[in-house]
Amino acid sequence: VPNPFTKHDVSTVTRLTQNLNTDPNTRVRFLFWGVGLEMVRAHPLLGVGGNNYQTKFGEGRAQFSARYPTSPFLGMNDDLLTLYAHNEYVQMAAELGITGLLLFVLFALSLVVTFIQQMKLRGKALPVLGTGGAMLAFAISSGASASSFRYVAGGLVFFFAAALLNRCASNRSPASESKSSNRISTRTLRYAYLCFLPLMLLGV
Repeated sequence: VPNPFTKHDVSTVTRLTQNLNTDPNTRVRFLFWGVGLEMVRAHPLLGVGGNNYQTKFGEGRAQFSARYPTSPFLGMNDDLLTLYAHNEYVQMAAELGITGLLLFVLFALSLVVTFIQQMKLRGKALPVLGTGGAMLAFAISSGASASSFRYVAGGLVFFFAAALLNRCASNRSPASESKSSNRISTRTLRYAYLCFLPLMLLGV
């Protein structure tokens, strides 16, 4: 299906070097985010309900139009069905309210605390940096993504990285295992991790 906003395919790097204030894809996202924030104003504590952003979009858009009657975003996307806010955090606040967003923030802060604690341990900096970097990239992309946690594959990547981080946190080998003769040396593990770095960069 051709993109209704562009006449030809444009790479992400090319779009970021352009003026985002005149980019139709960026401007219509501002509209989606504004409508989502209107839902938060109308239902601050519990939101409009899970997966109800689409069904409540018309009401939110009317409230946005009434609040900002001169906004240049009002005439955009009228002929298309809006499913997502294209911002996971705005949509989370709109659907689950401040309560749901706060619970997610507390979960995210627990991962940040775990990351900081594990960075202080010797021999674990590289795997911890890898998992932390993966989650940070996913969190940043969720700020302008319609999929994010909503697609199984996307959410699986994030929670897989979170599981690896917590695995590093709970990996406490007993003294008997540390003296095992068949234990892989730390230097060997570092070389193995470094071999995977080019693949990680290529994937990103």
